[in-house]
Amino acid sequence: MHRLTFLVLCFVVTVWGRAEDPKAPEARAKGQKGGIPSQFNEADLDAVLSNPRILVNYVKCFIGEGSCTKEGRDIKQLLPEAIRTECGNCDEKQRLGIAKVLKTLDQQRPDLFKKLMDKYDPHREHEKSIRERIATYDLQHKKPAKRTT
Repeated sequence: MHRLTFLVLCFVVTVWGRAEDPKAPEARAKGQKGGIPSQFNEADLDAVLSNPRILVNYVKCFIGEGSCTKEGRDIKQLLPEAIRTECGNCDEKQRLGIAKVLKTLDQQRPDLFKKLMDKYDPHREHEKSIRERIATYDLQHKKPAKRTT
């Protein structure tokens, strides 16, 4: 479930970045590496996560149970690839943002997390790696948790 949320956030970040960077589609069309623009790093994930209405609306859009904004439609289009590649084009800061979103969804809105997983990872092929990734994220300190090994 966490992996799906991670991928969903990756898409959200991608959409926000694409909305801010009109050259991003050109870069992808030319085969340039790093499909997620750096503007994602500026995205205010806290604002989305702290606003239940916005969060629920995005999830409903992604799973086909609600209407979508332009950004929501863009993210929804990118979700299958993002899940398949596990956000392979994201940088570390973007991965931390995605981990934050997924962990928050898993802890505070497991119902939404499950719906996303049911839609985009119905056979739970990516769930283990998603859970491993978000398990290392420390929500309180907004960074990867230290390992105790």
